[in-house]
Amino acid sequence: MFRIPYSVFRVPYSIYELRVTDYVFHLRIMDYVLRITDYGTRNKMRHRRTTVFILALAALLSGLMTGSTLLFNLTYLLGLLLIVSFTWAWINLNWVRLSRNTRTRRTQVGRPLEERFTVQNTSIVPKLWLEVHDFATLPDHYSSQVVNNLGGNNSYTWRVNTLCQERGRYQLGPIRLRTSDPFGLFPMERDFSATTNVVIYPLTFDIHQFALPIGILPGGDALRRRTHYVTTNAAGVRDYAPGDSFSRIHWPSTARRDRLIVKEFELDPLADIWIVPDMAMFSHIAPRPRRDAIKLSDLPPWMQLDAFELPETTEEYTVAIAA
Repeated sequence: MFRIPYSVFRVPYSIYELRVTDYVFHLRIMDYVLRITDYGTRNKMRHRRTTVFILALAALLSGLMTGSTLLFNLTYLLGLLLIVSFTWAWINLNWVRLSRNTRTRRTQVGRPLEERFTVQNTSIVPKLWLEVHDFATLPDHYSSQVVNNLGGNNSYTWRVNTLCQERGRYQLGPIRLRTSDPFGLFPMERDFSATTNVVIYPLTFDIHQFALPIGILPGGDALRRRTHYVTTNAAGVRDYAPGDSFSRIHWPSTARRDRLIVKEFELDPLADIWIVPDMAMFSHIAPRPRRDAIKLSDLPPWMQLDAFELPETTEEYTVAIAA
């Protein structure tokens, strides 16, 4: 008897406590079901295929011993079933093109990350069903999908919008494509190992009342650092290099040296500000870890940026203030 490990049911949230719209609830349930079915579906299909093999072998042996035409016909039927099922599953898995388009590879906490997936059937044979399972590490990024009845030379596209809640560097991919025949005898899978990364920057706030350091005010000594920008501080001259602007050519020096000479400039007075937050684990406090679902209204998540709140931890507040 098939048994599902207890750890499968230990999800980080309670289904009955979800207070979200039907759309987000559907995405969570679909991803939860996909994780559970990984344990049972493949074993059931394997047992089903073994049963068909045993029945075909038993019918063949019985036909050889008794000479019954019915048993031989049953053997041919079961053998044909195995051949057709394997061919069907193999065709479903091949001649499939999967593309993933990420709108941006850098975003910020509280802003959306948009991805577009496209599954294209490049053959004339329809695909009964295709399961696209994404192993992205981005939290609450439910991009897995089941594509049904994909006709020949057709494509199916879906879009995923995820509200970024945690800063960090996350991996998008790899993707696993699964399928089977109509009888569920030969489950097959194919991995797309291509991966990309997305960087989620901390949440920032506009500081309107902050005294500018004296170093960035005009006047004073120049910072002894060469720059490609034209400033009021000329540092010297040098030979012309390809790519230099003609406005930087110093014509008196060019006429005197009989070759093109350009001016070099130095930066205006600047002041470097270093903010060093204390990220020691003993310096921060946080409540018990809890993954509450985001309360969404009828508006899409990317239109509710003002309603996003940082986790109640001193670490996240420190990073947001420093950023």
